[in-house]
Amino acid sequence: MKPLTPLTTKGGAVIVNHKEGFMAKGKILVVDDSMLNRVFCKDILMEDGYEVMIASTGIDALEMIEQDGFDLVVTDLVLPDINGDEVLKR
Repeated sequence: MKPLTPLTTKGGAVIVNHKEGFMAKGKILVVDDSMLNRVFCKDILMEDGYEVMIASTGIDALEMIEQDGFDLVVTDLVLPDINGDEVLKR
């Protein structure tokens, strides 16, 4: 599967969508301050048919969670602003 290009950038968050007309298995938010980890997770999940959004900080993740519904949030526990546990609790 050819990697898809991000459509929108909001601060540290990148929104990545599937091809038009494609029905995703579910919507997942990946939160990690390491770009390598975010891209690695995004690529694997997208190859398996999921719609994936990524964030680099806990604050960005909380804003995205408030705006969009997610079926799953995958987060690093050590983030630069608030930790992953706090993101999941909120």
